[in-house]
Amino acid sequence: MRIRAKIILVVLPLIITPLAIIALASVFTARTGITRVATEFLQFKADELATYAASQWALLEDNGLSGRAEFVEISRQSIASFARSMVRSDSELILAVDRSGRLAMSTREVEVSPDELAALAELAGRKAAGWQPSVRVGGVQRVGQAVPIDSFGWHVLITQERDVFYRATNLILEQSVIVLAAAALVSVVLLLL
Repeated sequence: MRIRAKIILVVLPLIITPLAIIALASVFTARTGITRVATEFLQFKADELATYAASQWALLEDNGLSGRAEFVEISRQSIASFARSMVRSDSELILAVDRSGRLAMSTREVEVSPDELAALAELAGRKAAGWQPSVRVGGVQRVGQAVPIDSFGWHVLITQERDVFYRATNLILEQSVIVLAAAALVSVVLLLL
């Protein structure tokens, strides 16, 4: 084996290994930070919706209307309207499943398959709250925050398409791979010279 090839085999890993470690650390740090901020934003929306629903229920109770179905339905419609006002992009979806496992509210039209509805009903049945890393709705994989709104018999999910949610971190990963490949190529060329 020629000396140049030996130098490349020894020096190249010394150059590439630290770059790869730095790239991986950057990707994981960015993913953690971006995910934390995004989950906090979804949690904020979940809290706001739950607070609004609680205020609607308090109005019903204060006026002695919590037992009247027509007024409860008007309040549910008001909550649905508030949820629609919270949506900022086409990739967001807020929905609610009722106690019977049916789709009770959605911020836009969505076709939910029986399997998806069963999974949503299962979440509602166990009153899952907080971060939901994998929810499938309308054939689209989503992430989101869940919050039970017991007074109205709803289990609400504030969701974002998974691909959109992780788009920034995936871009960082792609850019890191490109930089790493370019660094390896330049290193090989310089070592050959």
